[in-house]
Amino acid sequence: MSEPSHGGRRSSIIWIAAKDGAVGISWYAIPSAFSLIASSFNENVSGLGLLGTAFFLGIGISQVPVGLLTARVGPTKILLLGSFLSSFSSLASGLAPTLGYIVLARFAFGVGMGFIFIPGLTLTATYSKAGSEGFNTGLYIGSFWVGGIVGIFGWGLLAGVIGWRYSLLISGAIDLVTSVMLVAFLPRDEITKGFRITIPDLRKLFLNNSLIILAVAYGSTQVGLLLSGYFTVYYLQNGLNLSQVLAGLIGSLTLVGALVGSPLAGKLYDKSSPHTRVILASGLTCALALGLYATNSVYGAAISTIITGLSVGFQQLVVLSAARGLAQLRVQRCVDGSRGLFSCFELFNPDAQEVFGSSELTPGI
Repeated sequence: MSEPSHGGRRSSIIWIAAKDGAVGISWYAIPSAFSLIASSFNENVSGLGLLGTAFFLGIGISQVPVGLLTARVGPTKILLLGSFLSSFSSLASGLAPTLGYIVLARFAFGVGMGFIFIPGLTLTATYSKAGSEGFNTGLYIGSFWVGGIVGIFGWGLLAGVIGWRYSLLISGAIDLVTSVMLVAFLPRDEITKGFRITIPDLRKLFLNNSLIILAVAYGSTQVGLLLSGYFTVYYLQNGLNLSQVLAGLIGSLTLVGALVGSPLAGKLYDKSSPHTRVILASGLTCALALGLYATNSVYGAAISTIITGLSVGFQQLVVLSAARGLAQLRVQRCVDGSRGLFSCFELFNPDAQEVFGSSELTPGI
C-alpha cells in the first residue's frame, strides 16, 4: 500500500468515517419508513421481516470471506467493492417495483456492509498516527451509530414529506458520493504475496467451543437490536398511533443507547471482572428490556429501546475483547477475518486496549 502524507492520512480517515455514517443512514432509512412501505405494497409485519432477514443474512455470509480477502488483496479494494455495492443496492431499493425486489436489494446491501466494516477498521488503524488509534477508531464506529440515528429519525420525517422512494434514493445518493470520495482519497493497495489459509486452520477456528459460545451470546443480543431497531417505529405508529416524529425519536433511542453503552463498558469493566457474568447479565437485561413491549405503552417502549441499546453496546465490547484472547498465532489472519462474525466494536472506546489488553479466555470460558 502506498504511503500517504499526513494530510492524506487525515483525509482518508475522515472519508472512511463519512462512508460509515452514510451506510448507517441507509441501514436504518428503510425501517424508519416501514409503515409507508407496508402501505404501498399492502404488506404486514411478516413481509417487512423479510427485509431485515435478507439484510442480516447478507452481512452474515460475507464476514469471514471478507476477512480472508482483505488479508489477500488488501483492505482498500475490498472497502471500495463493498462501498459501491451498498450504494447501488440502496438506490435499487428506492426504485424497486415490488417488495421482493427490495428484499434482494437489501440482501445485496448486507453483503456490501460486510465488505465495509473490517477493511474500514483496518485502514483507520493503519492511517492513524501513534497514540490516536483509539480516537480515530471511535470516530469510525461512532459515525455509524450517528448515521443510524439520523436514518431512523431524520429519514422517517423525510419519507413522510417526500415519500419513502425518494428518501431511499437520497440516502443511496449520499452513499454513492462517499464511495466516489473514497476512490479519490484512498491510496492503492499492494498485493499481499505468500498468503494462504488451509482447511485445517478454518476447522480449528470454527470448532473452538469458546468462540462458538461467544458467537451465540453476541448473536442473541443482535436479535434484540434487530427487533428494537427495525420494528419500534412501525410498532409505535401502527400499534400505539404515535406520530412519525415521536415514533422516530423513541426508535432512535436504541442506537443512542448503543452509542453510549460501548464506552461505558470500557469505563466500568475491569480486567478482574469475569467475562461470563458480564455477557450473561447483558443478555438477560436485553431480554427483559424487550419484554417491556408487552406493556403496550409508550413509556414501556421508550425504556425498552434505551436499555436494549445499552445492553448491546456494553456486551459488544466485552465479547470482542474476550474473543481476542482466543486468537492463535498460526491462524491469526483467519481469526482477524472471523472476528467479523461478532463485529468490530471492541475498539470503539479509546480505553479498550488498556482495559482488555491482557484479557484471555480459557477453552471453557
